Amino acid sequence: MNFKDILNADLHTVGQWVRRGVDWWIDELGQAMPAAWRQRFSARRDVIAELDGGRVVFRGKAGATIESDALSRRERDRVQLAVPMTQVLTRVLEFPLLPMTDIRRMVALDIDRLTPFHADAVVFDTELLRRDAERGRQQILLGVMPKAAAGDALDRAQTLDLMPVSLGAFAGVGANTHFDFLPALAGGGGRLSARARLPYWWAVVVALLILNFWLIGYRDSVEVDSLKQIVDSQAEPVQVALRLRDKVDAEAGRRAALIERRNASSAMRVLDAVTKALPANAWTQTFEWNGQTVHLAGYSNGPADMLKALESSPYLHNAHTMSQSALPAKASGMQSFDVSADTGKKGAAK
Repeated sequence: MNFKDILNADLHTVGQWVRRGVDWWIDELGQAMPAAWRQRFSARRDVIAELDGGRVVFRGKAGATIESDALSRRERDRVQLAVPMTQVLTRVLEFPLLPMTDIRRMVALDIDRLTPFHADAVVFDTELLRRDAERGRQQILLGVMPKAAAGDALDRAQTLDLMPVSLGAFAGVGANTHFDFLPALAGGGGRLSARARLPYWWAVVVALLILNFWLIGYRDSVEVDSLKQIVDSQAEPVQVALRLRDKVDAEAGRRAALIERRNASSAMRVLDAVTKALPANAWTQTFEWNGQTVHLAGYSNGPADMLKALESSPYLHNAHTMSQSALPAKASGMQSFDVSADTGKKGAAK
């Protein structure tokens, strides 16, 4: 197979390649597990359905007969199907000490030579008979079953309302069941292949979900750690910037207070407020200011309401007349005034 063959393959062929890859991966994981674990996690149940001619016998692993009516729904969905060994062609082969997965691949490539059948017409399985570590060799029992016979056994199981998890062969009453042709039949597009592959697909889905959640959590953890490192690296410059900002704010407050005090103590500001508040027909001869109160004394040419004029200024308030005027009387029509008012914005604290 080359790259061009892969590009020209249809979806069905690609799907078969993917299924074979998943089956190979699960088989490799199973072979890597300890024997006790493989037996514990095996999907096979203790119920064996032996198809012998036109009758079916249900037995336990110890060989005891089980009545059909005593089987539960779960046991019927997990039954181990077995046919007589006479329907299976067996042959003892010798190979080097290799894993069973490699042995199966070697047999699959050479099935036409090892059996009188074409590879597309049969399904096979292998069992380990014995190992010779000194010679570096091992004996393998090869079992070959025609696909037609395997299909008939599965049809019979469907008629009996059984869902087998394996398809093997038995040599006699109470004997152990040999081989399992169901995985090979499912991988070759057998009648129960879709349902037989269902646990594998669910396992793949669960594994991908777990991997997805792990990757999301790992990515978030890395991003949080990176953000924490950035924050930690900027902690000292931020502290320096905060201290500098506090100093700038304190200096700005001091400058504002100085400007406010300067404005409040400016004689020109008071003089400007008085000039704007005086009526047009009045003028002063005395202008005194002690920083809080301004004292005005002068004359007006005609009536002039000095108190009202001073109170109209936003900078002068609490205007009142002095008890005694220090100015001498003038000619007729001239009126003297002697008033005082507090300085500063109205409503502001003194």
